[in-house]
Amino acid sequence: PDLDLPDGRRLAYTLTGDPAGAPVIALHGTPGSARQLAVLAGPARDRGLALFLPDRAGYGGSSLPPDRLLTRTARRSEAGARALFAAAVRTGRTRPDAALDRFAALLAEPDARLLREHPDVRAAFLDDLRHPAPTTARDFRLFARPWDIDLACLAVPAHIWPGTEDRNVPVAHARVIAARSRLHIVDGGGHMLLSHLDQIIASVTGANSAGQGPG
Repeated sequence: PDLDLPDGRRLAYTLTGDPAGAPVIALHGTPGSARQLAVLAGPARDRGLALFLPDRAGYGGSSLPPDRLLTRTARRSEAGARALFAAAVRTGRTRPDAALDRFAALLAEPDARLLREHPDVRAAFLDDLRHPAPTTARDFRLFARPWDIDLACLAVPAHIWPGTEDRNVPVAHARVIAARSRLHIVDGGGHMLLSHLDQIIASVTGANSAGQGPG
């Protein structure tokens, strides 16, 4: 399903898990869409959670922001990045298995092992590769710019779960924003902490959980 937003954009989303369960929003990372979170449907259902999986702007079925001036400026400053990502997109669409294997070679061993040993996880990422988004280069440029939010204004409980072996988001990045949140460091963990779902969900729902890292 999707929603028509007041500014004319379309917000696509998926509802999965337990329809009568406690609502939880799960937001995908870059690159990709909510398709990569399809593996959470079973665990969410088993734990009584209703998952709301939105596609970020420009990904999946969600449309891009309507600010054309910003888009043109981004194109001029990201030409090289766009060329590289265009090549990656072509490979992902035409040879998804080969593209995923090359991507796995860059990951920490815990993440690469997940893609090798769990067919459902691999299938979710292959599905995402077959539906590439045109906004990845723009996202990576935004990563390098100062944030336009003040973390000191964060008023809700937040939990951050970084893995010490994560090559996508190093623990040092998590420590930067840990002052306003609780940090759960997973020793030996990678980027995809599926084996820690019970602890992560417990922190979200407020239940007691064992094996959490220092706060």
